Amino acid sequence: MIFKIINFFKNKKKGFVLLLSLIIVSITLVFGVGAANIIIGQVGISGIARDSKYAFFAAHSGAECALYGDVINNIFSTSTSGTLTCAGQNFTVGGSSVSSFSINFTDGSCANVTVTKPGPLSSATNIKSRGHNKCPVNPATVERGIEVDLNL
Repeated sequence: MIFKIINFFKNKKKGFVLLLSLIIVSITLVFGVGAANIIIGQVGISGIARDSKYAFFAAHSGAECALYGDVINNIFSTSTSGTLTCAGQNFTVGGSSVSSFSINFTDGSCANVTVTKPGPLSSATNIKSRGHNKCPVNPATVERGIEVDLNL
């Protein structure tokens, strides 16, 4: 009789291991999905940082080109126009108080640069350069800008 009672309780414990296994698998799955979400988010952030870097370098290159043309060659004269060469491209600039040009770089990025000089008697110069990681610009394009105020 005692053996029958023991056997009765032994049979009742068979499902416990299965339940414990399911709980452990569920907990592991929750942690795995959480880690996957974090990793996917980090990959997205790193892609945005990469695109931002390209846009910033394009803006910086455009500003440096305009700065070189203004300081070294005085190419942005308000009275006469001249030819500015940047990244192997020629641009006709000057002849007015506002000059604009767009540079396309070999990595697919570009910069739109605007140079403003108040007049022939002023030595102040304002350079605004907007860099884009992809050209032509679309809604997924990242833009970074640099503004330089120069007063010689």
